[in-house]
Amino acid sequence: MPHDAEVPQERVANTVDAEVVGTVLQAGTITGGVHIHQPRTVGPAAVLPFRVGVVPPRATSFQKRAASDLVASVLDAGDAAVPISDSAGQATVLTGLGGVGKTQLAAEYAERVWAAGEVELLVWVTAGSREAIMSTYARAVAMLTGVEDSDPARSARSLLEWLAGTAVSWLVVLDDVQTPGDLVGLWPPLTEQGLWGARTLHSPAELQ
Repeated sequence: MPHDAEVPQERVANTVDAEVVGTVLQAGTITGGVHIHQPRTVGPAAVLPFRVGVVPPRATSFQKRAASDLVASVLDAGDAAVPISDSAGQATVLTGLGGVGKTQLAAEYAERVWAAGEVELLVWVTAGSREAIMSTYARAVAMLTGVEDSDPARSARSLLEWLAGTAVSWLVVLDDVQTPGDLVGLWPPLTEQGLWGARTLHSPAELQ
């Protein structure tokens, strides 16, 4: 057949009449490249309640106080604990200089709601870079589903979409946010079931 001749178009009817296990590719005439994406199974899906990430241990000098006192201690240090909420959910941004106890405050709150059974999923994210945030989100998806996606960005979107629609109560803590731009498209959703907090040197206005 001459190279410039048209490829005849055939009518193809692809059907599967039995149970399928694994990957099935059905195609007629293929004129471009083909990429098959196949997630990797990493183990059984996690059973709730479940934690992802490592919550920092309480400092030996930390004194357990009421939530109002904990927030007041941050404010007294010249920093800000800014609640962000609407009718759909709750969020808080802790901002201020390093070393004043913001991580300890966030960790104390996370451990408190976990121990009280107020959340079924706790995700602690060390958010020093965009890659670190997406990596933790991707790990959460892999552990919750038992399937690992090779694309961290796609996994991150999957987690955020799941958080937005699930009836499971959850808490996501973004610790040590260095650059506000790292969180573009990665902020947890505000939902009735969810809580999230961010600890950063930046002001809440810079994060918006």
